[in-house]
Amino acid sequence: MHSSQYPAAPVYPQLVEIHAETTATPAARKFGANHAIGIFCAYIGAQFAAAIIIGSVVGFAHGVSRSDHAKLPQIGSGSTLAIAMFGALLGSAIACDMARRSLGGGFARAVGLRRASPRHLWLATAVGLGICVCFTALLASHAFAPPSRNQLNPLAMAATKGGWSLHVWTVFVSVIAPLTEELVFRGVCFTGLARSWSPRRAACITTAVFVLMHVTSVPPYWPALGAVCALGAAAQAVRMRSGSLLPGMIMHSAYNSGLALVTYVATWST
Repeated sequence: MHSSQYPAAPVYPQLVEIHAETTATPAARKFGANHAIGIFCAYIGAQFAAAIIIGSVVGFAHGVSRSDHAKLPQIGSGSTLAIAMFGALLGSAIACDMARRSLGGGFARAVGLRRASPRHLWLATAVGLGICVCFTALLASHAFAPPSRNQLNPLAMAATKGGWSLHVWTVFVSVIAPLTEELVFRGVCFTGLARSWSPRRAACITTAVFVLMHVTSVPPYWPALGAVCALGAAAQAVRMRSGSLLPGMIMHSAYNSGLALVTYVATWST
């Protein structure tokens, strides 16, 4: 499908409207899959840059020289949280700046930064909490018992430590991650892919990449991958139905906030 047209399907009225408004300039008309892929690569690069920068700072603080890698301390929960937060903010800032340079004044509406109906917002909240409830029930079941604390990945380990680590983790998963990830995946990347391909194909690719990006945070509890898939698919569906990123952000935040609340309760009860 040509990059300058969306299919005139009534199921995507908001996307057709926004697309028509944000392709008025030659630069905006050129924004497509190639731009989206390049921006996503820059987003991933920022994650690695955050790990290198913070890892170097941690190594320097422990007096580790570049040639003495054997003494390099393992990254703790605090460093992991710092890498995740810094990488998310840096990556999304770079992605948005690159997209804004291409889309110009139509950037906000093109990526879905617009109002959404109360119905979509309430529906998104209910779906996010519903996925969280289902996942929590899975954790509580005997058939899918959660792993022990010593088996958790570093980011999950930070949440189970309690205190300031849990508070910072809660802010990250409830506020920073939903805003930055929805803006990059369902905003910038989906917009570029949908302009070169069909919205359905772009939605499938965006959701698949979103799930793959979260695979590293799933082990050793692989049933969590089902919740990630459900969240990604639901957030993408509401993005296409509403034409706005806000419902997806709220859904993402509701799901993560529910998990944070469960973590607080589990921490206080032990």
